[in-house]
Amino acid sequence: ESYISDVKAGIGYIRKNSFLILLFVYLAAHYFLATPEAFLTVLQVVRNYGDEVYRLSAIEIAFFLGMFFGGLTIIRFKGFKNRLHTLVATIFILGVASLALTLPLRFGFYVVVIFLIGLMVAFFNTSATVFLQEKIDPAYQGRIFGIYTTLYNLMFPLGLMIFGPLADVLEIEMLLGITGILMLFLGIFFSRSKSLLAYGDKEIL
Repeated sequence: ESYISDVKAGIGYIRKNSFLILLFVYLAAHYFLATPEAFLTVLQVVRNYGDEVYRLSAIEIAFFLGMFFGGLTIIRFKGFKNRLHTLVATIFILGVASLALTLPLRFGFYVVVIFLIGLMVAFFNTSATVFLQEKIDPAYQGRIFGIYTTLYNLMFPLGLMIFGPLADVLEIEMLLGITGILMLFLGIFFSRSKSLLAYGDKEIL
């Protein structure tokens, strides 16, 4: 009963601050479109470069090193003052990175792109988290983060349900190209949502 009432309170807070609905729609779309980048690159490496252990280890290490240094960088430089501007910038860069993975890259360059993706993932997730911490009434933060986490944990499995089977009938490069282009369009729509970006400069809602 307490859990249900907390969820209802969180949903009520989101409805009261309608910009959160739009923000969560953008976040959900981004996580869905990022699924091939996040999970199908291992399969792409096996198909295009080989299944040697060192290759698979290299892209995993590159991704997590990117996240590590991305975390250190965002702590030091903090990104844009308006966290939503940082989200928009990282969406664009991740879209370009997804398109880069469709090219016939040497394996060393491929690893560098994976490192960049890890870097941007740290920027994106940190900026989204800090934005919610800064803008949401502390009394509702737990409820809103519960909904945000549910959304995050829902979109990747949903993406895998769709892109996983498609990877057996289509080239992974095609999936990365399509989602990369859609990510760029998402960034454009996000950047043109002036009413949403304006909330990034406001105090606690």
